[in-house]
Amino acid sequence: MPPPTSDVVRFVYDVVSPYSYIAFHLLRRLRSQWGFTLELEPVFLHFILTNPAVQTPPPGLNAQKRRAMNQDISRIKQMQNIPMSFPKNFPQSTLKAQRMLRGLKHHATPTQLETVTANMFNGYFQHGLDMTDQAVFLDAILPAVGGDKAEAERLLAFMDDAGVKADLVKAGEDAVKDGAYGTPTLFVTRGRDGQKALIFGSDRMDHLAWFLNKEPPVPAYKAQASKM
Repeated sequence: MPPPTSDVVRFVYDVVSPYSYIAFHLLRRLRSQWGFTLELEPVFLHFILTNPAVQTPPPGLNAQKRRAMNQDISRIKQMQNIPMSFPKNFPQSTLKAQRMLRGLKHHATPTQLETVTANMFNGYFQHGLDMTDQAVFLDAILPAVGGDKAEAERLLAFMDDAGVKADLVKAGEDAVKDGAYGTPTLFVTRGRDGQKALIFGSDRMDHLAWFLNKEPPVPAYKAQASKM
């Protein structure tokens, strides 16, 4: 549990979401500077987008939006120095992947969940791995458990647990009830007074800085230029 006065950022994400991948990178950078608690909340994006309160098709399935998104991502990865490329199999169903991560949320440590999340994001957006392949899942889990294959297989098995499946559905419903309409969504609680905010997208880290009374983050390309 985070300290009572700690700022908390609850990160709602799906590993199919390129902007979730970017936000994950940026949040981990900012956490080291600002000291907030990062809580991971894996959801299945499809459940959110098809919720009656949302009903929004994913931008990756719209040719016009996809072209714009490709340009946007190309700029962001250079501005923020984030290694990234669109997988040939994008977008791909991540139902099983998100069930696996949801199982880890309840049956592994937060650090292990973060490690596996990073491995899944990197596997998809750096190496184009198949997000439906359980061998990929197992490889993502192994480093988080010190290479213990039996423990990795034990954690992977929760993907098929009925309770975990139901919990993934509920996680999407709860996120929508709290105001989410896509990923990435940040549910932020300010430690000093308990005030809450919803911040959507990977391009609102200046909003997060303002809400937490921190110095606005400097994009990687500017930070590098200042060192020259």
